Amino acid sequence: MTRRLVFVVALFVGLSATVPAPAQEAEGERAADHAALRALRSEMGRALQARDAEKLGTFLAREFAVTTVDQTAITKVSEVKSYLQRMFDGPDALLSGLEVNPEADILTRFVSDTAGYCYGKSTDTYHLKSGGVTQMTTRWTALLVKEDGAWKVAAIHFGTNFLDNPVLHRSIVSGRYLGVGGLVAGLLVGGLAAWMLRKRPVTARA
Repeated sequence: MTRRLVFVVALFVGLSATVPAPAQEAEGERAADHAALRALRSEMGRALQARDAEKLGTFLAREFAVTTVDQTAITKVSEVKSYLQRMFDGPDALLSGLEVNPEADILTRFVSDTAGYCYGKSTDTYHLKSGGVTQMTTRWTALLVKEDGAWKVAAIHFGTNFLDNPVLHRSIVSGRYLGVGGLVAGLLVGGLAAWMLRKRPVTARA
């Protein structure tokens, strides 16, 4: 029985070794491109965390479209800088810092020698001006093109589940607290007014 089990395990391992994994096989065909795209993703993440608009611009194609997680559409490099300033440094800025951790669900699928697409998720940490810290998972889909021998982002779209995200939850909770606080304050004011009216002496009518 033991010999038979050892033989079966050895046979399985041997067969597994002779059949390449689809992902490994696909990556081997264009290993250099996949390595360049992984480097592009990492460098873009670092530039975003550093709020380096000029650096981010070098990763974008000559014609590009970016849809941010708050659904802002950006099609010019100058708009990248304006967006970052509005989010972090403007008078109505909500954020003091951002940490991103993008991960791809698949290897980039090439539709030609110079174009491909990829999608995945990113677990992002938002540092709020108010002092709070919120973590949110977003989904992204990207179109990549090779220009002048280098891979660039031609389009990328970020989205999140608006029915289940901590920012919305915090807003709802805050709204509930405000509503309860307003109700309590209203009851207190109403009770105080009623008490004062009861204490006021009644003036005899002529």
